[in-house]
Amino acid sequence: MFDKNMVTYVDGKFDNLQRFYVLALEQNDPEGIHDLRVELKYLKAFFRLVEAINPAFAARKKFRNFRNIARTTCGLRDSQVQIKLVEKMGADTGIDVTGFRLFLQKQEHDYRNRFIGFSSSKPLRKLEKKGADIKKALHAIDHARAEMRARGRFYNLRNRLIFLHREDTLKDEILHTVRKLAKETHYTLEIIRSSFDILRDSDDFIAKISSAHKLLGKWHDFEVCRRFLGEYRDTNPPDASETLTGLADSITAAKEALRKDIGTAFDEFSKIAETT
Repeated sequence: MFDKNMVTYVDGKFDNLQRFYVLALEQNDPEGIHDLRVELKYLKAFFRLVEAINPAFAARKKFRNFRNIARTTCGLRDSQVQIKLVEKMGADTGIDVTGFRLFLQKQEHDYRNRFIGFSSSKPLRKLEKKGADIKKALHAIDHARAEMRARGRFYNLRNRLIFLHREDTLKDEILHTVRKLAKETHYTLEIIRSSFDILRDSDDFIAKISSAHKLLGKWHDFEVCRRFLGEYRDTNPPDASETLTGLADSITAAKEALRKDIGTAFDEFSKIAETT
């Protein structure tokens, strides 16, 4: 039964992926692009869970074409987020962000063209046979063993997060790791709950981990902003030193404020995680 549940789940994700891909490509819809990338992250977690259940399923190889879509849409999504973020920073601080905003708009245009060019190869057609591979991998494992391995996959992810919390540090490199791991842990748990009759009593866990990775997402946005700001600086924009300095200071301040909030959210999550 678990295999049918998992196949039904992933079929729904494939349908969502196709729908959001069309929105992203034909309408350049920012929410469609965001939703497309979220579905890709769910699918990545799903493929890794299938590999945990059946090690013969090579998740990295099977996910390759999905990864190509994720890589192609990453810059487009980042530039769209940054345009809104920088406009808000300008409004909040009074800094003239006109030049930087124009730079970001050009980045969005360039990434958009790359996405259109990539889409001419019809990448969705390369994904059509993945469902059969998943069915085969899951059908080969009995329910009891699959449930044990699925539970083990979740606890492995959860324990890595608990370990990172015990390091008692919120350095940037740790936060990068926690951000990615928190999402995969959350998504893996949701997939397991929809496929097996286990881990049902974990609503508090999901609420706490969701709060943590939303804050980490905001922190990451400022990290990306700093990267784009560096690229803008490299273009040697005339008379932009005040803008560059002001935005850099604002980014640093925003990151530090978020770091404190992330610390609190991570503490609360860890208390729940150790009892889940």
